[in-house]
Amino acid sequence: MQPINQLLKKYDFMNLLKNLSKDIIAPIIVLVVGGYSLYHFTKQDESREINPHSNSGIINNMSTNNGVINNITTGITNQGIQLITRPYQERITTLEQKLTEATISQEEQITLSKELTETREQLKQKQQEINDLNLILSTATTNIAEQAKHLFEEKGSSAALAYLQSAKINQEEQNFKQKFAEKYKLQAQFLIVENQYKSAENSYQKMINYDDSAEALFTYARFLQQQRQFKPAIKKYEKALSKYQTLAKTNPDTYLSGVAMILNNLGILYNDNNAHTKAQSAYEEALEIYRTLAKASPDAYLSGVAMILNNLGILYRGNNAHTKAQSAYEEALEIRRTLAKTNPDTYLSKVAMTLNNLGNLYSGNNAHTKAQSAYEEALEIYRTLAKVNPDAYLSEVAMTLNNIGSLYYSNNAHTKAQSAYEEALEIYRTLAKVNPDAYLSEVAMTLNNIGSLYYSNNAHTKAQSAYEEALEIYRTLAKTNPDAYLSRVAMILHNIGIFYSNSNAYKKAQNTYKEALKIRRTLAKTNPDAYSIDLASTLIIGVDLFKQPVAQLSEAKNLLQDFAHIPRAKRLLGVIASIDTNLKPYIVLANTAKAFLTTLKVIHTKIRNFIIYGWKGLRFDSPVPVKK
Repeated sequence: MQPINQLLKKYDFMNLLKNLSKDIIAPIIVLVVGGYSLYHFTKQDESREINPHSNSGIINNMSTNNGVINNITTGITNQGIQLITRPYQERITTLEQKLTEATISQEEQITLSKELTETREQLKQKQQEINDLNLILSTATTNIAEQAKHLFEEKGSSAALAYLQSAKINQEEQNFKQKFAEKYKLQAQFLIVENQYKSAENSYQKMINYDDSAEALFTYARFLQQQRQFKPAIKKYEKALSKYQTLAKTNPDTYLSGVAMILNNLGILYNDNNAHTKAQSAYEEALEIYRTLAKASPDAYLSGVAMILNNLGILYRGNNAHTKAQSAYEEALEIRRTLAKTNPDTYLSKVAMTLNNLGNLYSGNNAHTKAQSAYEEALEIYRTLAKVNPDAYLSEVAMTLNNIGSLYYSNNAHTKAQSAYEEALEIYRTLAKVNPDAYLSEVAMTLNNIGSLYYSNNAHTKAQSAYEEALEIYRTLAKTNPDAYLSRVAMILHNIGIFYSNSNAYKKAQNTYKEALKIRRTLAKTNPDAYSIDLASTLIIGVDLFKQPVAQLSEAKNLLQDFAHIPRAKRLLGVIASIDTNLKPYIVLANTAKAFLTTLKVIHTKIRNFIIYGWKGLRFDSPVPVKK
């Protein structure tokens, strides 16, 4: 008689069960969908244009060269300006010198570059704040304002601020309310220059107590908007709008442009707060006003018409009203072409921007010929501008090359796409050497796109190299700025997971998928509105490519229900519905197979029991425990 362990091995059906489960049930799930596409990046060039000031006489001709103000209209002397800007200029110089050192690591380079970018932005903002202060000082009429200006130029903003905070005004004086309002307005602006923004807000509120005119309310609203206090800004803008509308009834020549300007700014705020209907109404009313004004004075107001059309185009496109968006962009383009003929320095870049926006819209609507024409013209303009001012426009050349590369890729013009991507990549690499914080992410974006192209052309080694470099860059960027780049890490993991899966590197594919899923679960937990659709996509692809449980489809479906109005979510819900339909016959087969496997398992148990315990082991009414 054979030893028991040999008999157990001979009649062990467990491996058979495992193989049946692996070969029959798993493929039922895996083979249903198939054909996931790779994420491809296009760069947007859409920027809503905001009216910064409340009258056309505002000083706005401050020019800079390497962060230094060259000239400014009367009000503040260069000595006063330098007292404010010098610390920023010195920090910029220090950071630029550190970035040239050969010994710093890539992480240190990114950190320094980020600080350099932030400091340059702070200097730019400070220059605008000086511009605003200059306007107030140059138009102020009180002795308090004159004394504050004198102290500022002699001793700096802190001395002027201290004086304003201690200055007394006799409430029995004539026009004392006007004097109080001017004092607090000046005080607020000096506090802004000193980076004391909360105290500035308090000073503005005191100003409103003495002067709640349309002009004062607009000034306060604009400050709140700059501080990203959107809801309070909306309330102040709405009050200012009501006052401007009343004034415009009796004096339209003076105040109608102010009405349009506030409506435009309100449109931006409404849109940012998802009040899209209100935003559209505000923009459309502003557009009607600017059209009326432009008939009488095209030189002054045609640019305003184009500005509102651009903002409306962005709103329409965001709401998937593509026909309206196209009409708005095309009219804005026509106006800007006309304006660029007489003033190319101001409007040629806006022509290129509008062409790029149109190219993105055409491409999304599969109007590829129109998209290609728009991108190519935009590229030609940006190349021309970059020859004269590479610092300002070389990145725009790269952006447009990336977009046109994506279009060529979609049209299977792979040679052209590769040429465009490679030139864009070369430019971004060059820019990233000087400013990695601003441009390393663009390097990674272009590497992702060119990786997808290489993969499509079966250049798998190049594709893997491009994807892995992109992933490494995004991982590095995510260490210092996870809010901005962790989602990009997940996106690259998605692409490289598909690549590994289709290259039969299943272990790598599984690992990248699990990491992508983990990241997207975390992101969706903290910001469901932004990342739930991405998580749903990852859950679906897990069932398709990575043998994850079918229950993930139900989880994905639940996530997508709240976003069914968004095209991408709608498309993914369609994928789930298709999977459910296709799965039904397979699920019946799977259940049958599972029942069969259960029966085999029972038979297997009885055979083991018979081998060990003899005929008693075959009794069904009192099963005997199986020894392990």
